[in-house]
Amino acid sequence: MFNIKLYTFNKRPNSTKQPLATTPNQTIPCVMKSVSSILTPLIEITDPKGNNAIPKYNYAYIADFDRYYFIEDIRFDIGVWTLWLRCDVLASFQDDILNSRQYVLRSSSNFNPDLVDTLYNTYINSVNCYEEEEYLPDVVSVMNKSSGAWESYPYFNRSMSEGAFCIGLVGNNTSGVSYYIMPSNSFRSLLLNAFNTIPSDIGSDTSNFVGKALANYLQYVTYCRWFPNLPISANLGPMVRTVYFGGQPVEVTGTTDTFCYQVNTNMVDHFVITMNLPRHPQAASYPYMALSPFSEYSLYFQPFGTIPLDSAKIYHSRQIEVHWFVDYCTGACDLQIKAVSNDLDDNPLVYTDNTQIGVNIPISNLVMDWKVGMGMAALSWIKSIAPNDYASRNMTGGVQKWQPNEVQKSIQSTPDQNVSMTDTIMNTLGATMGQISTKGSSDSFLAYNMGKPFTFAYFMEQTAHMPELFGQPCCRALRLDNQSGFVLCENASVEYSIGNPTVDEQNAVISMLNSGIFVD
Repeated sequence: MFNIKLYTFNKRPNSTKQPLATTPNQTIPCVMKSVSSILTPLIEITDPKGNNAIPKYNYAYIADFDRYYFIEDIRFDIGVWTLWLRCDVLASFQDDILNSRQYVLRSSSNFNPDLVDTLYNTYINSVNCYEEEEYLPDVVSVMNKSSGAWESYPYFNRSMSEGAFCIGLVGNNTSGVSYYIMPSNSFRSLLLNAFNTIPSDIGSDTSNFVGKALANYLQYVTYCRWFPNLPISANLGPMVRTVYFGGQPVEVTGTTDTFCYQVNTNMVDHFVITMNLPRHPQAASYPYMALSPFSEYSLYFQPFGTIPLDSAKIYHSRQIEVHWFVDYCTGACDLQIKAVSNDLDDNPLVYTDNTQIGVNIPISNLVMDWKVGMGMAALSWIKSIAPNDYASRNMTGGVQKWQPNEVQKSIQSTPDQNVSMTDTIMNTLGATMGQISTKGSSDSFLAYNMGKPFTFAYFMEQTAHMPELFGQPCCRALRLDNQSGFVLCENASVEYSIGNPTVDEQNAVISMLNSGIFVD
């Protein structure tokens, strides 16, 4: 016969909790039935009150066995109560278990918030989708190469007329192509002046109209492109009011204030804006929710289009820096997106791309058909080879004697009657430009009418977390006596220096540690 201490004590089956000294209990003599086990003993006790009252106990401790037990069943037979017990291995070997060091997968009290928790279901919340555009200012920053400082620069929400034209011209020097950049009103004045200028080396006996056609100023234009902005003057070359089409000077003058700058061939402007990244509504509590697939980010920025942003690269960032570099002499534009991080000395690179910025302006040349070729050849022959003789056969046949001065009068005059030579030239040249052939391609202004760039975020949320019941990802080696609440281990092992568990009890402890216990 030995004593058993009976308790009214509620605990989780997978808890290390032991009853306190204040827990209601009663110590009663008992015997163990002959066919029994230390792990699942059958204990008989005499009705303590002698009134056949059902014992209201659910837990027990047998000091002789040094073990705690759950009471699984109670049966009565002629004044004797039989108790079916099962060893509570977590409470019985609590000290050895808590003194062990385990690899903890999940823990309620010690966890890594950056680890993704896949325990909970995910659902789409279409309400939590954000566009960040309205708070983006119209002003960006541009690098002043002279001072090495950033300057504010109005860039977005500008009209097309506020853009700039960059034109490449073959000039009168040996350096090849010279580049000039100017606002739209200056570009308009330049074209008007260029196509109303007669080269000085064309004889005075040639009409203004034919002189302009023969000059063909467009042959000296190698490049023409519209840009949505005018570079800051500090990054440009000297201001000029005269440019050269071949060897011919053309003034940039007009009724309004007109000017243009000569561009260095390595002229590149560096722009930057800072944009906010909307945060996942659950990321404050669970930072990994800022990662894909819970958070998907993209940047809409023309002319680059829609750019997906890798959430892993902007994980610790609430902002991004958008850098773009514009080469005005080629239209090339490089894009760099960096994550703004307070934890790093330099902002890490998220994305790079390159494209053409601006709109290519078609460059046209005058194309003369065979009739104009005949007319111009005849004119040249009459002027230089046979100035005092007849030498031309008209389209209807027969020989006519034309004096050079008569030819000149015919070209310069605009008679009401039809004149074969005059009609042939005029019909080919047209009103001003004649027939047109286009070099390059015409880009679209559409990209520059799409508003400011913006970031777009699409979020997926998880159902409510219950770390007190399921813990949170930990994935660290820890002593269990430093834990509280739920703990889930992997490949657990325990060295026993206090208790003496059987092999079955050791296996039961390992199985429970690997399936999750509560450290109480």
